[in-house]
Amino acid sequence: NRFTDLRLHPEIDFIDSPSAIWENDRILLHDEEYLYDWRPEQQTIEILRFSEPHYSNMFKSIRRIFPYRGHYYLFCAIQGVFKVSIQEGAIYTQEHLTAPVKLLSNNVYNATMDRDSVFWLATGLGIVRFDPSTHTVINYSYEQNLPNLYQDRAPRINDSGYFAFNTSEQFIWARKKDLSPTGIPSNI
Repeated sequence: NRFTDLRLHPEIDFIDSPSAIWENDRILLHDEEYLYDWRPEQQTIEILRFSEPHYSNMFKSIRRIFPYRGHYYLFCAIQGVFKVSIQEGAIYTQEHLTAPVKLLSNNVYNATMDRDSVFWLATGLGIVRFDPSTHTVINYSYEQNLPNLYQDRAPRINDSGYFAFNTSEQFIWARKKDLSPTGIPSNI
């Protein structure tokens, strides 16, 4: 008896508009209320909650989740970036990146990962390059001739080093090497 539609699973009331991460033996799904750990082979699903109660209402702001070296990165439209681990039905925060210390903005609307395992974030104030292996963050604000990326659009990055954004009004593309950090004139 496999569950073909998790929204109808007897242990879950209703998963509204889930997004998912597929891994070897699990699928992590999230909606506006919870993060779910689904193990199809074992036919189990578990509701995960933050170990810190003050983050419990954060699920509705999660835009993307990426696995990375045994942890997960949660990119949120209100509270920045969380590096978390999942243990015994709970989500534990390992690191929390926020503005103004690390990020341009806590409003991370979308994220993508390039072939070098570097995250590129579309925020409310520009693009952020985040390398989780070195914890290096480089901000590229709108001063650098970047479009306003308020829309939930992730940058598309190809293996040749080009990235592109499309907004409702324009299509922008450039090479990653032509980006200049905030405060330095850009070649775009």
